[in-house]
Amino acid sequence: MKKQQISLIVLLSCIVWINGHPTKYPEAKKEFLSSDVLGAQPPIRSYHVHFMFQYHHNTSCTGVDNALALRNKFIKEFNVDELLCEGDFDQGRLCMFPVAFEPYGPFVAPEWAAFIPLEDFQRVVPWVMQNRGNFDVFVHPNSGFEREDHHDWSFWAGTPWFLDLSDPEFAEQLHKNTSSSNCP
Repeated sequence: MKKQQISLIVLLSCIVWINGHPTKYPEAKKEFLSSDVLGAQPPIRSYHVHFMFQYHHNTSCTGVDNALALRNKFIKEFNVDELLCEGDFDQGRLCMFPVAFEPYGPFVAPEWAAFIPLEDFQRVVPWVMQNRGNFDVFVHPNSGFEREDHHDWSFWAGTPWFLDLSDPEFAEQLHKNTSSSNCP
């Protein structure tokens, strides 16, 4: 009896762990994975724009005061009015994430970020590129495939920063490289 209880606890723990990091777009991911289109890519649902800054070096051009001033300029430019996002995905509107003054997710330094719906990409990203100043900016799509979104399909304005993709949510890959070559 004791052995069965332990087995049940282990099984339930595994189920809870598996569900602990659900995909951000479960219906889109399930639909895409069940499609018969070989070599197809999943649809991009939205974007995130992340502005990296140095919290402990406020006298630098990329310190916290200048980062928050640029954030306020962004809010004013796009009439966001401090509208905070509710969760990470499926916002349906341009909105701001709370400022991360400590490392968060794959980001090993402070950053502020915005959720960009597809229809706003063409007006937001060019503005970001022309107004980022000395800040390094990371732009990535949201398709439900976290590793590819942050590693393969993203781009930087400025100098790329290290991203910590060791979290389990970044472990699953859409296309495993089975070739012995590093070339596509």
